Amino acid sequence: MNPQIISVFVDQIQIVEGRNPRLTLSGIEDLADSILENGVVTPIKVEVVAGRGKATIVYRLVDGHRRVAACQYLVEHHKTNITIPAIAVDCRDESDALVQMLVSNDSEPFAPFEEAMMFQRLKEEFGLTVEQIAQRCGRSPSHVSDKLALLRADPIVQDAVKNGELTPADANTIIRKSRGDKETQREVTERVLTEGREAVIEKELLRGRMPKAAWNVATTTFDQVWQAALPVGGIKPLLEQTDPVEHISAIPTEVKTAVELAFYMGKMQAFSELSNLTMPELWAKLEERNNT
Repeated sequence: MNPQIISVFVDQIQIVEGRNPRLTLSGIEDLADSILENGVVTPIKVEVVAGRGKATIVYRLVDGHRRVAACQYLVEHHKTNITIPAIAVDCRDESDALVQMLVSNDSEPFAPFEEAMMFQRLKEEFGLTVEQIAQRCGRSPSHVSDKLALLRADPIVQDAVKNGELTPADANTIIRKSRGDKETQREVTERVLTEGREAVIEKELLRGRMPKAAWNVATTTFDQVWQAALPVGGIKPLLEQTDPVEHISAIPTEVKTAVELAFYMGKMQAFSELSNLTMPELWAKLEERNNT
């Protein structure tokens, strides 16, 4: 069932203090021009409450701060009162309003720190756990935890994310690897900005980092390579080669053995590149996993 859409004038909308999660309202003029041409395409969300007068209705804004700000700009600069399509929602308390904003987010996506501060409010003001926030907002617990971690990061990390010099994912990698040490965070971030992401993030911080499922498949491939390499003298000579697959093609042995071995070693090379480990390093880690 589609929600009922009502039309609300800009001056009927009440902005609740402290509810706007936007850190910046840049680009409002462009949005206002679009609204002047096309109207407000995506409805805002409001709470409908009784005003002081008996017949007065107040619409408290829940979601759509940028759209309302653009309409306010039009009222101020074009002297026109514009109506905004709105959907009325029920909010038992302010935590419900925050969740509505996080779930809706149907205009411009929230910036990482905007989202992080909303999660923090749900956690600190309303006593929700990370798991409860994730469940109510339709996010994973790791997503919520990563966003909250940004608020605890050193200012140089935060500024790099805000300026687009560092992705939130890379910032979280730096935070995790630093184990909360802000001096380390500063040093690593400065290195990323000067040496580049690949040299620091990819080749150092993400070395050996693969999803658990990938490690499980790599472990199976490890066993397959080990078995296939037995007839040609074992795996050690292959690990010493720059291109193991090319080396296999020169081995004077049965075609079936060479093909199987080349296939499995090709898979190992793919895992080597995915984990940013050399083949010997990857092999050593897989041996370690097999022995635990």
